[in-house]
Amino acid sequence: MAARAGVTTIEHGGIPSDEALDAMKKHNTIFVPTISVYDQEMRRDSNYSESAERDFQQIVMHTKAAYDKGIKLACGGDTGAFAHGENARELEFMLSAGVPLLDVLQAATLHGFESCGGDLCGRRFGSIEEGYAADIVALDGDLFQDVGALRRVAFVMKDGQVYKSNSLTRKSKST
Repeated sequence: MAARAGVTTIEHGGIPSDEALDAMKKHNTIFVPTISVYDQEMRRDSNYSESAERDFQQIVMHTKAAYDKGIKLACGGDTGAFAHGENARELEFMLSAGVPLLDVLQAATLHGFESCGGDLCGRRFGSIEEGYAADIVALDGDLFQDVGALRRVAFVMKDGQVYKSNSLTRKSKST
């Protein structure tokens, strides 16, 4: 109903529904599945069971079904649902669902920007050039070789101010 009404995003939406996915696709609604929040809440329950695991896997498969239909995905994780710094969990869950790495990175960046209103905020993002917000993250590692690099944030710049700067080292081959 929300997608048909014209909302920009659907958050959570973990109840598998082809009708909901069709509506999101038709109305260009961005899906923010918050898989990591579901995982956190389900595992917090002391009655976690095989049934809960099956329910969780259906949520993961629903996310992949949305991707397969061509629905834009965005990463989100409800501030406070889990510890700050664990945001990579959402990306890891999307990868485990079968969403390709480049599409997961797009969900974590561009589609997140679009889900928050995009250019309506009056700032420009998405490029490293004059006039754009200087928000940059660098990882210690090659994501195409090791997705674990998502958890090794070596550099963070927000609005041109450096908040974290670990020395990045490169291994060189000796000849």
